[in-house]
Amino acid sequence: MKTVFPNLMDELEKRGMTYRQLAQEIGLSNLAMYRRLAGLTKWSLYEAIRISWFFNGVDINYLFEEKERS
Repeated sequence: MKTVFPNLMDELEKRGMTYRQLAQEIGLSNLAMYRRLAGLTKWSLYEAIRISWFFNGVDINYLFEEKERS
């Protein structure tokens, strides 16, 4: 999937997970997770913190560093 958050996707790939599995872990629908990863909707602070905790405290700024969508 194309994303504006490649670091987040890299962390998922390192763990052999899909964005759908992460969505389930943090309580988002697949569509909501897709829209956030694509940069179509914004993350809430709560969601960002939950994801950081899920990845054992990986820095939020690193995970959510935006790259331009192509």
